[in-house]
Amino acid sequence: MTERKAPFSTAGFARLVERAGKEAGLGFKCHPHMLRHGCGFALINNGADLRSLQLYLGHVSVTHTCRYAQLATGAFDKFWR
Repeated sequence: MTERKAPFSTAGFARLVERAGKEAGLGFKCHPHMLRHGCGFALINNGADLRSLQLYLGHVSVTHTCRYAQLATGAFDKFWR
């Protein structure tokens, strides 16, 4: 809900995310899809398995989901322990 108690529009939410990125001083334009990527990286870094992440994100092919694992720095540190 917005400050005026109205539902967010897609464009309004995009402006909110962009403004938050500027206020955080990130130095690049932020968009809502970045939240999806951030969630995927957080889940894989916290031990979620690829198949569950694939279903959660709605990827048809696990190949798309593997990108999260390739970039995850510590996702498999405890894999063999």
